[in-house]
Amino acid sequence: MGIYGPYEILREVERKFRKDFEEIMRLRYNPNTKGYEYEKIAADFFRKYLGSVYDFHIRAALVDYKGEYSRMLTPQENIYREI
Repeated sequence: MGIYGPYEILREVERKFRKDFEEIMRLRYNPNTKGYEYEKIAADFFRKYLGSVYDFHIRAALVDYKGEYSRMLTPQENIYREI
């Protein structure tokens, strides 16, 4: 094992994160996966590394640094829909 500089360390961390995310996707993904399922997959990935510091919830309102909640879109609303 050689001496690693900061760039090599970051590359190895990225490689590990990517490998772990791909493993979660391999175990949980199916071709019919929609938004809710992707949210669960992403939450599982983030819990693995940040679960001792943060809580990850899906289908929940977002809370900003001031403690204010964002309003969730209803299924009929779509902010990207062209008019």
